Amino acid sequence: QRLSPSQVQLEVRDDGCGLPTDFDLHSGGSLGKRLIRSLAKQLDGQVQFSHANPGTRVLLTLPLPIPAIPASTPVAHPTTPPEATP
Repeated sequence: QRLSPSQVQLEVRDDGCGLPTDFDLHSGGSLGKRLIRSLAKQLDGQVQFSHANPGTRVLLTLPLPIPAIPASTPVAHPTTPPEATP
């Protein structure tokens, strides 16, 4: 879902047994946690895990790149008023 013109959020849910009560994304070195942290960091995003009762909910919030203006696109410049002559 698009949160704003510059931000998008991906939500994934399941209806499984949920997260352990002591779950912490930032601790532990399992491959899955490292992949999730690495992906979010590479994309300048944020990841959140929460209980979905039942199951788990994961939110990945990412910035959207601002499109570059192609060099061939004319850029409007403000007109300068003619100089006053005495």
